[in-house]
Formats: sequence, structure tokens, C-alpha cells
Amino acid sequence: MAAYFEQVLGGTYDNHVLPFLWLKGEARKTITEYLEQIAGADIREVCLESRTHPDFCHDGWWSDLWFIIDECKRLGLKIWLLDDAHFPTGYANGALEGWSCRTRRPDAQMWARRRHRSARGMRRHRPC
Repeated sequence: MAAYFEQVLGGTYDNHVLPFLWLKGEARKTITEYLEQIAGADIREVCLESRTHPDFCHDGWWSDLWFIIDECKRLGLKIWLLDDAHFPTGYANGALEGWSCRTRRPDAQMWARRRHRSARGMRRHRPC
């Protein structure tokens, strides 16, 4: 226990808190204040909840994201990013709706066929 307190006092312990920063198109000054408060509480990581941003995945969001990355570098914060419009991910914020491998990239289906393996579950143990 004493070793843990030494780590805390020395600032060498692992991060245990990961707050969300909800992005809603706030002013840069507000974003900076939030990040400074997080860093000032000796929290070293932040998770960006981007889905609430009014310009999610468009120019305004990208501009804010680059600003936040620079601020986090300045403050020594690690960034985690929720990067899809809903859970589970893979939706790509609707960018792939109506998309077809055959119409957009005919060779994609052939590439996928060559790069997969089929599995049928566990095999029964065969004694030697």
C-alpha cells in the first residue's frame, strides 16, 4: 500500500478515470476550459463523445477534432474517440448505406473470398 501512495505522490501511477467530453459544437474556449479541468484533476485520458456534435464527420467536427488533439498534446492527455453514429460500430455514420462491393469495387468480393477461412466449430478430440 505504501508503494501505491508513493506512485500517487510521485505522479507515476496508472490512470484510472476516463471521462467523456461530449462535443456539441462548443466554442474553443469552452473546450479548452474543460480539457484543462480534466488535466488539472490529474486525469490523463479523455474519451471524445463525438456523436453529439452537430457537424459530426464533416468539416466543423474535423476542425474541432484537430483543435482538441493539439490541446490534448499541450496538456499531456491521451485521447480515446467514439467515432461512429451509433453502437455497434461499423455503421460509418451512414456513409456506406446502399453501398455494394460489386457496384463500387468489383474486385472487392474476389479479394474477400481469397482472404477468409471457414470454421465449423470445435472438433472432437481424437485419441492417438
